Amino acid sequence: MKRSLFTLIELLVVIAIIAILASMLLPALSKARNKAKATTCLNILKGLGAANQFYSNDYSGWSVPVSQGDNSSWRGYDIVSPFRSYLGVNPDTSSTRRVPRKFICPMAYFSLLEGEAPNSAGFLMDHSYGLNYTSAPNTSGSLSWRGFKFNIVKRPSSKIQFADGLDFQLHWSYRDAYITVLNANETGTPSTVYGSGCRIAYRHNLRTQVVFWDGHMEALQNGPVRNSGYYWTIPTL
Repeated sequence: MKRSLFTLIELLVVIAIIAILASMLLPALSKARNKAKATTCLNILKGLGAANQFYSNDYSGWSVPVSQGDNSSWRGYDIVSPFRSYLGVNPDTSSTRRVPRKFICPMAYFSLLEGEAPNSAGFLMDHSYGLNYTSAPNTSGSLSWRGFKFNIVKRPSSKIQFADGLDFQLHWSYRDAYITVLNANETGTPSTVYGSGCRIAYRHNLRTQVVFWDGHMEALQNGPVRNSGYYWTIPTL
Protein backbone atom coordinates (compact mmCIF):
# COMPACT_ATOMS: atom_id res chain seq x y z
CA MET A 1 0.00 0.00 0.00
CA LYS A 2 1.38 3.41 -1.02
CA ARG A 3 2.18 5.90 1.73
CA SER A 4 0.10 9.11 1.49
CA LEU A 5 2.03 12.23 0.47
CA PHE A 6 1.48 13.95 3.82
CA THR A 7 0.19 12.71 7.11
CA LEU A 8 -2.02 15.06 9.10
CA ILE A 9 0.77 15.67 11.61
CA GLU A 10 3.24 16.53 8.86
CA LEU A 11 0.74 18.93 7.31
CA LEU A 12 0.21 20.66 10.65
CA VAL A 13 3.98 20.96 11.12
CA VAL A 14 4.31 22.62 7.70
CA ILE A 15 1.46 25.03 8.50
CA ALA A 16 3.09 25.88 11.84
CA ILE A 17 6.42 26.58 10.15
CA ILE A 18 4.73 28.84 7.57
CA ALA A 19 2.93 30.68 10.39
CA ILE A 20 6.19 31.21 12.27
CA LEU A 21 7.94 32.50 9.14
CA ALA A 22 5.03 34.83 8.40
CA SER A 23 5.11 36.22 11.95
CA MET A 24 8.81 36.92 11.52
CA LEU A 25 8.44 38.54 8.09
CA LEU A 26 5.33 40.69 8.62
CA PRO A 27 6.94 43.18 11.04
CA ALA A 28 9.86 43.58 8.65
CA LEU A 29 7.46 44.13 5.73
CA SER A 30 5.45 46.64 7.76
CA LYS A 31 8.61 48.48 8.70
CA ALA A 32 9.75 48.57 5.08
CA ARG A 33 6.33 49.82 3.98
CA ASN A 34 6.36 52.63 6.56
CA LYS A 35 9.88 53.57 5.56
CA ALA A 36 8.77 53.82 1.93
CA LYS A 37 5.87 56.05 2.97
CA ALA A 38 8.24 58.26 4.97
CA THR A 39 10.51 58.57 1.95
CA THR A 40 7.55 59.58 -0.22
CA CYS A 41 6.60 62.19 2.36
CA LEU A 42 10.13 63.63 2.39
CA ASN A 43 10.09 63.87 -1.41
CA ILE A 44 6.82 65.81 -1.29
CA LEU A 45 8.31 68.16 1.31
CA LYS A 46 11.38 68.60 -0.87
CA GLY A 47 9.07 69.66 -3.70
CA LEU A 48 7.28 72.17 -1.46
CA GLY A 49 10.59 73.67 -0.40
CA ALA A 50 11.81 73.88 -4.00
CA ALA A 51 8.54 75.49 -5.15
CA ASN A 52 8.89 78.07 -2.39
CA GLN A 53 12.42 78.85 -3.54
CA PHE A 54 11.16 79.33 -7.11
CA TYR A 55 8.44 81.60 -5.75
CA SER A 56 11.07 83.59 -3.85
CA ASN A 57 13.18 84.00 -6.98
CA ASP A 58 10.23 85.53 -8.82
CA TYR A 59 8.79 87.62 -5.98
CA SER A 60 11.61 89.75 -4.63
CA GLY A 61 12.89 87.14 -2.19
CA TRP A 62 9.57 86.58 -0.42
CA SER A 63 8.37 83.13 0.55
CA VAL A 64 4.89 82.05 -0.42
CA PRO A 65 2.56 83.64 2.16
CA VAL A 66 0.86 81.37 4.64
CA SER A 67 -2.07 83.80 4.41
CA GLN A 68 -2.96 86.79 2.30
CA GLY A 69 -5.88 89.09 2.92
CA ASP A 70 -8.56 89.17 5.60
CA ASN A 71 -11.00 87.13 3.55
CA SER A 72 -10.87 83.51 4.69
CA SER A 73 -11.10 82.35 1.08
CA TRP A 74 -7.66 83.88 0.50
CA ARG A 75 -5.94 82.01 3.30
CA GLY A 76 -3.48 79.22 2.61
CA TYR A 77 -0.19 78.79 0.78
CA ASP A 78 -1.89 76.07 -1.28
CA ILE A 79 -4.22 78.50 -3.05
CA VAL A 80 -1.46 80.86 -4.25
CA SER A 81 -1.55 80.43 -8.03
CA PRO A 82 2.17 80.88 -8.82
CA PHE A 83 3.15 78.49 -6.04
CA ARG A 84 0.74 75.88 -7.41
CA SER A 85 2.22 76.36 -10.87
CA TYR A 86 5.72 75.63 -9.54
CA LEU A 87 4.35 72.39 -8.06
CA GLY A 88 2.75 71.45 -11.36
CA VAL A 89 -0.79 71.84 -9.99
CA ASN A 90 -3.66 73.63 -11.70
CA PRO A 91 -3.21 77.27 -10.58
CA ASP A 92 -6.90 78.08 -10.95
CA THR A 93 -8.58 77.53 -7.58
CA SER A 94 -11.88 79.17 -8.53
CA SER A 95 -13.59 75.77 -8.58
CA THR A 96 -11.48 73.85 -6.05
CA ARG A 97 -8.21 74.05 -4.11
CA ARG A 98 -7.88 70.28 -4.15
CA VAL A 99 -4.86 68.50 -5.61
CA PRO A 100 -3.95 64.99 -6.82
CA ARG A 101 -3.18 62.31 -4.25
CA LYS A 102 0.56 62.43 -5.01
CA PHE A 103 0.78 65.67 -3.00
CA ILE A 104 -0.58 64.05 0.19
CA CYS A 105 1.54 62.34 2.83
CA PRO A 106 0.84 58.57 2.64
CA MET A 107 0.46 58.59 6.44
CA ALA A 108 -2.16 61.38 6.46
CA TYR A 109 -4.95 58.86 6.81
CA PHE A 110 -7.87 61.21 7.37
CA SER A 111 -6.88 63.44 4.46
CA LEU A 112 -6.62 60.39 2.21
CA LEU A 113 -9.97 59.04 3.38
CA GLU A 114 -11.61 62.42 2.90
CA GLY A 115 -10.17 62.86 -0.59
CA GLU A 116 -11.29 59.41 -1.70
CA ALA A 117 -14.90 60.02 -0.69
CA PRO A 118 -17.51 59.78 -3.49
CA ASN A 119 -17.77 62.95 -5.60
CA SER A 120 -14.56 64.38 -4.12
CA ALA A 121 -12.68 66.70 -6.47
CA GLY A 122 -9.34 65.60 -5.05
CA PHE A 123 -7.28 65.95 -1.92
CA LEU A 124 -6.57 68.87 0.43
CA MET A 125 -2.86 69.58 0.61
CA ASP A 126 -3.39 71.88 3.59
CA HIS A 127 -4.66 68.87 5.57
CA SER A 128 -1.37 67.11 4.94
CA TYR A 129 1.32 69.81 5.18
CA GLY A 130 1.49 73.19 6.84
CA LEU A 131 3.75 76.23 6.61
CA ASN A 132 5.27 77.53 9.84
CA TYR A 133 4.25 81.11 10.54
CA THR A 134 5.55 81.42 14.12
CA SER A 135 6.95 84.97 14.50
CA ALA A 136 5.98 85.93 10.94
CA PRO A 137 5.20 89.62 10.32
CA ASN A 138 1.55 90.69 10.50
CA THR A 139 0.47 87.88 12.79
CA SER A 140 -1.89 90.06 14.81
CA GLY A 141 -4.40 92.75 14.15
CA SER A 142 -5.77 93.14 10.65
CA LEU A 143 -4.33 90.23 8.69
CA SER A 144 -3.03 91.22 5.28
CA TRP A 145 0.09 89.10 4.80
CA ARG A 146 2.07 86.45 6.61
CA GLY A 147 5.41 85.56 5.13
CA PHE A 148 9.20 85.86 5.29
CA LYS A 149 12.01 86.93 3.05
CA PHE A 150 14.44 84.07 2.61
CA ASN A 151 17.54 86.21 2.94
CA ILE A 152 16.59 87.59 6.36
CA VAL A 153 15.85 84.25 8.06
CA LYS A 154 18.62 83.53 10.57
CA ARG A 155 19.75 79.95 11.19
CA PRO A 156 17.64 78.58 8.29
CA SER A 157 19.06 75.07 8.75
CA SER A 158 17.27 74.73 12.11
CA LYS A 159 13.96 76.48 11.41
CA ILE A 160 10.84 74.68 10.22
CA GLN A 161 9.50 75.79 6.87
CA PHE A 162 6.96 73.10 5.84
CA ALA A 163 6.08 70.08 7.98
CA ASP A 164 3.53 67.33 8.41
CA GLY A 165 0.44 69.12 9.63
CA LEU A 166 -3.34 69.35 9.84
CA ASP A 167 -3.69 72.92 8.63
CA PHE A 168 -2.14 75.25 6.05
CA GLN A 169 -0.54 77.18 8.91
CA LEU A 170 1.51 75.75 11.76
CA HIS A 171 2.28 77.55 15.00
CA TRP A 172 4.36 76.67 18.05
CA SER A 173 1.39 77.35 20.33
CA TYR A 174 -0.32 74.21 18.96
CA ARG A 175 2.72 71.93 19.07
CA ASP A 176 1.08 69.54 21.59
CA ALA A 177 -2.41 69.39 20.10
CA TYR A 178 -1.82 66.39 17.85
CA ILE A 179 -0.76 64.13 20.67
CA THR A 180 -3.02 65.42 23.46
CA VAL A 181 -6.16 65.63 21.34
CA LEU A 182 -5.68 62.94 18.72
CA ASN A 183 -3.30 60.60 20.49
CA ALA A 184 -1.50 60.47 17.14
CA ASN A 185 -4.50 58.85 15.47
CA GLU A 186 -5.91 60.70 12.46
CA THR A 187 -9.37 59.18 12.51
CA GLY A 188 -12.75 60.57 13.35
CA THR A 189 -14.85 63.52 12.27
CA PRO A 190 -13.29 66.66 10.74
CA SER A 191 -13.99 68.64 13.91
CA THR A 192 -12.15 66.03 15.97
CA VAL A 193 -9.19 65.70 13.63
CA TYR A 194 -8.61 69.31 12.62
CA GLY A 195 -10.06 71.16 15.59
CA SER A 196 -8.83 74.73 15.74
CA GLY A 197 -6.07 74.10 13.24
CA CYS A 198 -2.42 75.17 13.30
CA ARG A 199 -1.39 71.66 14.45
CA ILE A 200 1.82 69.96 13.47
CA ALA A 201 1.43 66.18 12.98
CA TYR A 202 3.71 63.45 14.33
CA ARG A 203 2.63 60.83 11.79
CA HIS A 204 5.79 58.84 11.35
CA ASN A 205 6.25 56.78 14.51
CA LEU A 206 5.60 59.95 16.52
CA ARG A 207 8.06 61.89 14.38
CA THR A 208 7.23 64.83 12.17
CA GLN A 209 8.95 65.30 8.85
CA VAL A 210 10.18 68.74 7.96
CA VAL A 211 11.80 70.77 5.22
CA PHE A 212 13.86 73.58 6.74
CA TRP A 213 14.41 77.05 5.33
CA ASP A 214 17.76 76.02 3.87
CA GLY A 215 16.02 73.27 1.87
CA HIS A 216 17.20 70.15 3.70
CA MET A 217 14.75 67.58 5.05
CA GLU A 218 14.69 65.74 8.34
CA ALA A 219 12.47 63.59 10.54
CA LEU A 220 12.25 65.12 14.02
CA GLN A 221 11.31 63.39 17.26
CA ASN A 222 8.22 64.95 18.79
CA GLY A 223 9.96 65.67 22.11
CA PRO A 224 12.35 68.42 20.97
CA VAL A 225 9.67 69.89 18.72
CA ARG A 226 7.12 70.02 21.53
CA ASN A 227 9.39 71.12 24.36
CA SER A 228 11.10 74.11 22.81
CA GLY A 229 10.52 76.94 20.38
CA TYR A 230 13.98 76.30 18.92
CA TYR A 231 12.70 74.84 15.64
CA TRP A 232 9.74 77.20 15.43
CA THR A 233 10.58 80.81 16.17
CA ILE A 234 12.21 82.35 13.13
CA PRO A 235 14.60 85.18 14.02
CA THR A 236 15.24 87.65 11.22
CA LEU A 237 18.19 89.84 10.43
